[in-house]
Amino acid sequence: MVLIAFSVFYALSLPLTTSVSIPDLEFSFEVHPVNYCPINKEAWELASARLNCNTTHGYHCVPNKQFTSLVEFCYPKGYKYPFEKGNCLELAGNGILNQVPCSTFSSGCPNRFFFSNELYNFPKCLSINTNEHCFEADIPCICSRYKEVRKSANKTTAYQEESSNYFKTTIGFAICLSFLFLALIIFVILKIIKFLKQKSIWFQKGHKSKENALNKDEESELTGKEEGKSNIRRLHDLIVQGTKQGFTRLICDFNKDDLEQLNVRGLNCLHLAAKGGNIQLFKRIHKCGVSIDTKATDGRNVLHIAAHHGNYAICEYLLQKHKNLYTDTDRYAMNPAHWAALAGEKSILELFMKYGCDLTELTHPYRENIVLFACMGKSLAVCKFVGSNKNISHLLHEKNREGWSSIQYAAKSGNLEVFKYLVDEGVDIENKSQKTGKNCLHTACEKGHLKICEYILKTKPGLLTELDKNMQHVGHFAAKSGDVEILQHLLDHSLVDNAFLQKPATDNIHLLHIACRHARFDMCLKIVKEFPFMIHEITEKGWNAALFITERAGAENERIQILKTLTDISSESPLNAYHVSRSGKTILFNACVNRSPKLVQFLLENFPDLPEIEKSMDPIESANSEEIKEIFKTHYQKSYKC
Repeated sequence: MVLIAFSVFYALSLPLTTSVSIPDLEFSFEVHPVNYCPINKEAWELASARLNCNTTHGYHCVPNKQFTSLVEFCYPKGYKYPFEKGNCLELAGNGILNQVPCSTFSSGCPNRFFFSNELYNFPKCLSINTNEHCFEADIPCICSRYKEVRKSANKTTAYQEESSNYFKTTIGFAICLSFLFLALIIFVILKIIKFLKQKSIWFQKGHKSKENALNKDEESELTGKEEGKSNIRRLHDLIVQGTKQGFTRLICDFNKDDLEQLNVRGLNCLHLAAKGGNIQLFKRIHKCGVSIDTKATDGRNVLHIAAHHGNYAICEYLLQKHKNLYTDTDRYAMNPAHWAALAGEKSILELFMKYGCDLTELTHPYRENIVLFACMGKSLAVCKFVGSNKNISHLLHEKNREGWSSIQYAAKSGNLEVFKYLVDEGVDIENKSQKTGKNCLHTACEKGHLKICEYILKTKPGLLTELDKNMQHVGHFAAKSGDVEILQHLLDHSLVDNAFLQKPATDNIHLLHIACRHARFDMCLKIVKEFPFMIHEITEKGWNAALFITERAGAENERIQILKTLTDISSESPLNAYHVSRSGKTILFNACVNRSPKLVQFLLENFPDLPEIEKSMDPIESANSEEIKEIFKTHYQKSYKC
């Protein structure tokens, strides 16, 4: 018995597997994990305001490097970066926005050049599978990871079977020793061995049958789960479409817990019914036990959603039965009226007023009202509704926490009719941002809204000569937008002479520097033609225009095109591509830091002496990219052969 006990103890003392937790990477700026990223412009701007991001620390929301979470942050390297088609984005471990090829996506891979602050236009770049650490649309990646997991699971199963066999063998051996020790007669031993063998065969047959049955059960269970997921997706689609007939048949297959499941947008069946607008479907789902008070992932309730989608009947039903929903705010601190104003739903706002809801409420802490949201949504109807009601008309003139009024929101969104209406109602056209000192003309130039620029210059031409807190004038903002027509309009204006537009901003930053930074090819050509001296201007940090061209990642083709044109030695005054900043940075160093392989390749081929410049920082050490290091290796190998 001692031998048996020892054998059992030894067999059970097999090594156990352990799990290792990986610590989160640290950044030099705050990074916030989120379940979902904004997937439209309004939500993106609201999230930016919520984090208090600005033009120097622009709001971004992307997957982290490990694809374990989506993260949002105010990016300290700028407001937006251009990227080429065929790429999504991630936040690398060193805090740099990195492009990730998405050519293997089933759909949704960016098919055009885009800016990083417009990533919401490509929702598939903002949807990740945290279990497989892939984009949801990257089916080959998910399949590959799934196979790796299956392979690992098979190894574990084999190990367990081996351990089980070892356990059985040990016990059998101990039993045999016990029988030998008792000196049982040979006949009895043979009978026992024969019996044990027969029993082993029966056990193996029974075990295999049981295993096959379990496998079939597992396959059946998996099939059932997949079918269930497919059905719930179909139910969600029918609810949004408001299709009663198909809905009535399908809802019988689900219980309360199923109906409360959230989809990828964080909405359950009742939220989707509020979006779809069919009041009968909404009431039926509510009768199944789904709570009216349940909030979506972004904090919205059913009244927020119904108001945003203009579903009058559902809104009125909720105001009659559950008016307390109006006082709820979502994670953007918005109430249902704010969402209605954003969508331009004037009739919903009238309904709220009818039921005595307070339409003057502000978001906290940013102090935005329904007029500011209406300007974001370019809704003239909502603005007129507010202006025609004396109890709330003062909202037209209110400002947010940073001192922005409705006139600046309208200049940013670009709706000329809304802008004109606000001016006619006496909204102060000269208002400036308390934080940046920008006026509405600066904003209109920055966003490339030519019609609004023309209207402002006719209505209030004095705004043309104002500067913001960084000493930037309208020319700097026009250069950023890349709109050559706006710059020409400024040049043609009687109040502006060339000397004014030649003035640099703080740190001696000129128009050409701004245009190069944002890869505006046509604007660069226009500026060089009008102000040729700017091609040699140096900032306080010792940067020339060439360094600004490679300052940021993305838009590599445009940056190469600008470099080719401005450094053309056949021109009267070519740009110096070998310039070194005070800190030792070169255009090659910048390109390596930004991990721009195409740009690095171009620079090495056309300016081969860049790596050898005295005083310059080592570009290879700054390149956290094997692809770029391989480009350097190939370049040096070719040089040696020559």
